[in-house]
Amino acid sequence: MVQRAGLPWPRALVRLNGAIMLTCGLLVVSGRSPRTAVALLGPTLVTATVVGHPFWNETDQAKRRDHEIHWMKNLGLLGGLILLVARDPADFAGHLGDERC
Repeated sequence: MVQRAGLPWPRALVRLNGAIMLTCGLLVVSGRSPRTAVALLGPTLVTATVVGHPFWNETDQAKRRDHEIHWMKNLGLLGGLILLVARDPADFAGHLGDERC
């Protein structure tokens, strides 16, 4: 997908995107700099969605529907990131095994 979008260094960009998502996800779960991590994850997710799932370009109905599903899934993930930004950072850490969550 990245190659079809005409972006330079597609392999490096995919690896960079994966590293950002993994690192930021770990930062959110650990409670270390969750807002900074979310601030990096949001634009990365939007970019990956637009480049990776351009349903508006698909003529095959099955492929178009598949891209629409992934587009909506990523929109839901973005909504979750927005909710994380709105919460108190102290709410992020220490609740992995907590039944109250």
